[in-house]
Amino acid sequence: MRFLLNKIMKKRLMKIIEMLHLRVFGHDISDTMRQFLMDLSWSFVGVFFAAFMGFIVNVVAGRVLGPAQYGAFNYIIGLSGVLSIFIYLGMDGTTVKYISSSKELSFQNKVMSNAIILFFITSIFVVVISTILNKYLARAFNIEQSVITIVVFFATVLGLKAITDGIIKGLGNFKYQSIVKIIESLVISLLFFTVVVLFGQKNYIVCVCILILATFITVTLYAYKLRKRIVGWNKQVFKVMFPYAKLNLTTAVLSIFSGSIDKIFIGRFWDVNLLGLYSAYLLSSVMIVSQVTVAIGNVLFTSVNKSDKKSVVIGKIDRIMAIMFIPIIVVMSVLSYTIIRLFGSAYAVNYFYILMVAFLSYLQIYACLYMNISSSSVASLKAFAKYYFFKPILIIGLFVIIYLFQNNNLFYVFSILIISTIFDIIVSRKTFRFLEIL
Repeated sequence: MRFLLNKIMKKRLMKIIEMLHLRVFGHDISDTMRQFLMDLSWSFVGVFFAAFMGFIVNVVAGRVLGPAQYGAFNYIIGLSGVLSIFIYLGMDGTTVKYISSSKELSFQNKVMSNAIILFFITSIFVVVISTILNKYLARAFNIEQSVITIVVFFATVLGLKAITDGIIKGLGNFKYQSIVKIIESLVISLLFFTVVVLFGQKNYIVCVCILILATFITVTLYAYKLRKRIVGWNKQVFKVMFPYAKLNLTTAVLSIFSGSIDKIFIGRFWDVNLLGLYSAYLLSSVMIVSQVTVAIGNVLFTSVNKSDKKSVVIGKIDRIMAIMFIPIIVVMSVLSYTIIRLFGSAYAVNYFYILMVAFLSYLQIYACLYMNISSSSVASLKAFAKYYFFKPILIIGLFVIIYLFQNNNLFYVFSILIISTIFDIIVSRKTFRFLEIL
């Protein structure tokens, strides 16, 4: 009976979506769009559940740890994220592209096998180098040597998660991916409220270790799903993968570096208390929006990658974003204000910051959608990487100016984020003319 009711509800919902699609775009919904929406529903379930649980944990963590410890917590996450790029070497997006575009099981198996074997090689190399340079890295990033070890281990687990998640996404197993995300978020929530809140272990290192354990469980579940498909290294397939992986790595390094330099800069040269406040404002808006874009991009990339007419999607995105400009700004402003108040009196409410992060949220949705389309073609990704080299130069230059004039004000940091996101949109737009070149 329940199955029948669910089926009826899905049919009614699809009819409503078809009517809206016809009214907004002026033509009937295609089979590709219908499949995209079906996949998107599962992606949204997992991502939004994880985002909701993550939001609760972060707000409580901000209140329990205080701005200084919460800032240090986000500083370690930022460092681990940057290091993980040099472990998975662009294989996250590469596996999605080549697995989703091929129906040949043997080719898919070789692609995922190459990615995982390469991970083990790079992770060993990174661990050895970081062990040798442990003392110098600790001094450079102003943290203890033991924390460097934690950062390296976390980055390694994050790297394997990125690759296995990309494989699952490329195979189109969005339902399984959604279930794993839900399990991961439940593990984090349960451990956090048990260890940190109930037993009073109010330390940012404990919080990082909880994330590491949850990530390891996620990797284990993905590995179990893929256990029968690992076949060994294949040189010929790697030659096919390498051009795209090289470009994907380049853009990933530039993107993550540009996206993490703000936290590293504030944590290293300003104050971890200020980093805690900054992280709270990001969580109240940009972090929430990023979960929406992850859910959409999760399915959008694979759908566009399979399509021969990638540029058709661009007009739809422009139209939707024009309609949603004011609603997104209003909703994100209200949401940001409410969340900052939930963090407690230690986190000051600044209405101008709230408007800035609301506008930034809108821009980041736009940029993420554009970048998913741009990265679906080797030619467009190559053009994107060429332009994208200027982004870190732009951001570093602006941060140097802030540092020289000693302007320890988050207004300038949010302004840099807005400028860099507009840069992403412009660069993505310039690469669209290469989309149909295979």
